[in-house]
Amino acid sequence: MPNNQHSLFDPDLVAEYLQQQEVERPSDTDDIIDAIEGWTGTDTSLTERNLQQSFVSDVFSDVLGYTRPRGSAGTFELLPESLSEGGEGFPDVLLGHFEQDDGELVEDERKVVGELKDPGTDLDKVDPSRLKSPIEQAFEYAITNGLSVRWVVASNMEVVRLYHHGSIDHYEEWEIDAFLTDDGDLTETFWEFYFIMHRRYLIGDDTDSDIENLMAQNLSERLELTEDFYEFYREAVQDVYDAIITEDPDLTETGDGQLAAIQAAQTMIHRGLVICFFSDHPSGLLPDDLLKDVVETGRELPTLDDRKIYPLVQDLFRVIDTGSPDEYPYDIFGYDGGLFEPDDVLQSVHLF
Repeated sequence: MPNNQHSLFDPDLVAEYLQQQEVERPSDTDDIIDAIEGWTGTDTSLTERNLQQSFVSDVFSDVLGYTRPRGSAGTFELLPESLSEGGEGFPDVLLGHFEQDDGELVEDERKVVGELKDPGTDLDKVDPSRLKSPIEQAFEYAITNGLSVRWVVASNMEVVRLYHHGSIDHYEEWEIDAFLTDDGDLTETFWEFYFIMHRRYLIGDDTDSDIENLMAQNLSERLELTEDFYEFYREAVQDVYDAIITEDPDLTETGDGQLAAIQAAQTMIHRGLVICFFSDHPSGLLPDDLLKDVVETGRELPTLDDRKIYPLVQDLFRVIDTGSPDEYPYDIFGYDGGLFEPDDVLQSVHLF
């Protein structure tokens, strides 16, 4: 699975959703297990074209319940490798609501486009022959297959990814090798895949599907989080501004002084946010809990001065700008990006 920064859904929402689906687990899973076993430990020289039909049949039809067209009449949900509505390119899989009568499609509502690649293919790597990655190719199909497309699927037959059509940066990913235990039983990873990707939950019937509703809830919570963050941000900037003009009341006597105080307050908050983000980054851009450690160190200094933390924070800002000297307790690379350059207002006051 991708890390939380790139997940399509909030993990807590997914956990709550899966708990609600517990009672929907099918009791007879023999056919599902048989279909999956053929795709665990994939190690073959056969190509996408050799394997595509079997993969679609086993995974999308037998496991996920998408029915295929048969004969000349009836409804179905899986339309393999059909020419896109835009007339450009052939998606490997189209999922949606389809109906044919007398051999002609009378309903064609495309909900999901799918791109399949050979086992071992890096889904994010640019294909020199196409000058785009498999993921970028899949998103082009989302554009050329009409406004009803909501989801994008990509797979190299070892992992399966699901994207919302509105974001190429966020996705859910499942490794097929993680679908079965050593004893051949279905894992919790599989059930997450099942209850998100299954026909009943991903595309539903005529109304919004369970996963569309989950996506709406996810976006709603992100919006609430954004609004809460900006409220916190405004309050934090105001607090720092108040502290600055308490230290230097002369700044309020001119418009330029007030503006400088506001900009200094924003700079202070931005620096704190960047330090916390870099400290929490998977690449370890700054030491873990760096700002918290510096503040706690200041609190424990044996001095009677109540405002003993600020000098250490100012030192930290300078080190992040220029890099840490040998005697500094943290090994920090100088980022020299402008944000941490000396600020006249912040250097002239003593805030805490």
